[in-house]
Amino acid sequence: MHAVTANAPATLCRVPRKPKTPNRVIRVDDDLWREYGTACEADGVKRSDDLRTYMLRKVKAWKRRQTAETEEYSGA
Repeated sequence: MHAVTANAPATLCRVPRKPKTPNRVIRVDDDLWREYGTACEADGVKRSDDLRTYMLRKVKAWKRRQTAETEEYSGA
């Protein structure tokens, strides 16, 4: 009988028990997802990083509008 060896690296990287941020599910057409991936790759960025950047920009703009509306309402 011959010994079976696995094609594995000599050392294994430690895998965290759970990711730092939870996964989210969104619905996106296959063509759009593929083209978005190509565009992100061309920019040297991961889809998830690009989406987070957009989301942060959107939230900051919303918060600025909320602050401006509050100041306008309060007469500040």
